[in-house]
Amino acid sequence: MQTFIVYQEDGVYAGWPANHGAWQWGDELLVGFMRGQHKKVGMHNIVPPFQKVLSRSLDGGKTWTLEVPNVDFEGSYPRGVPFPTPSDEVILRFCGGYDHGGELCDSRGAVYWSSDRGHTWRGPAFVMPEIRSAQPIHCTTRTCVLGDLMFLSTANTEHWGSDCTFCCRVENGHLSSPSLVLGDEYRAVMPAVAKVGGRIVAAIRRRGPPRVGCWIDSVFSDDEGETWSDPVHVADTGESNGNPPALIERDGTLYCAYANRSDKILWVSKSIDAGLTWGQHAILNSGSCSDVGYPRLFKRTDGTLVCVYYWSAEGEPQHILATHFD
Repeated sequence: MQTFIVYQEDGVYAGWPANHGAWQWGDELLVGFMRGQHKKVGMHNIVPPFQKVLSRSLDGGKTWTLEVPNVDFEGSYPRGVPFPTPSDEVILRFCGGYDHGGELCDSRGAVYWSSDRGHTWRGPAFVMPEIRSAQPIHCTTRTCVLGDLMFLSTANTEHWGSDCTFCCRVENGHLSSPSLVLGDEYRAVMPAVAKVGGRIVAAIRRRGPPRVGCWIDSVFSDDEGETWSDPVHVADTGESNGNPPALIERDGTLYCAYANRSDKILWVSKSIDAGLTWGQHAILNSGSCSDVGYPRLFKRTDGTLVCVYYWSAEGEPQHILATHFD
């Protein structure tokens, strides 16, 4: 196991790769995150101006180069124009509402796209499909795409933590009617998805009373996202606000990376039965830190897995790391 620095700069606080997208072409890796001025203000010691940036690796995640995109990814004024179907040549970057840098995004959500591996971006385009609801809703954030399926989360504008997760198919530059992935009495937000055989598996961040603490559940679909299973418990993520998962498949085994924010430990869990059960929890990083998490997962061409996440050492600005593991 080896850990490399993705981004670290004196006086700068960087975080939340889970919110900002991750893409891969062989051993070329691209991950998004946000940075701002480091200032002691609370749990997240960051103050404006916020900047959404990218970091690229051409050697499978050992060395990384910062890139400032040609757009701000705010999605403040989505246009009703079609966007392309995702493919090896076209990647999508979703924008939604969230704290620390997402406050200006249109509440309906928006999408940007790139056809040159993220060097230049076009957009924004309008995202949210028609959702029949008696409550005012808004899109929350995470870029989560599998084939031509885009996975989104919405929440009641007036009630924090009311998020549910659904998926839509990109059809002729627009999104199809939504299919509910998970929407019970608990918060269901920030999905990570992978495909194993003919099954789609989604791991989802969870929270809500009367249950104490936060956790991750997984659900699966055997009909290309039309219907979904009941949730299966993957792991606990701490007593406070929890942590979103990352998910990837390798040789028929699913790997789910997540952080427990109470224990300040970055973990990975495995499923060898396509998401029916989870176990074999292993530590990827631990130590004296104030916060950790919001991971993304990559698979190198040699089979090594790469977990990108933020790490906030005691008394230091939060920065971005990449841990390589088998």
